[in-house]
Amino acid sequence: MSGTPVARLVPITGSQSLLDRMVAEGRAAAPAASGPIPLPPALGDPGIDTAAALVWMRDEERW
Repeated sequence: MSGTPVARLVPITGSQSLLDRMVAEGRAAAPAASGPIPLPPALGDPGIDTAAALVWMRDEERW
């Protein structure tokens, strides 16, 4: 074949996780930090009862 590569011999990697293989192939980025995924920040004021505020607003609209 005039010196053209036709195959590549690589070690068998049965113990690698899918993420590890994708990172090695350049198809994914490795996580920047380890540990649990942080929860998103809480929205709004926890001191306000949203359901009660909605009931009050609806009552005001009706009269």
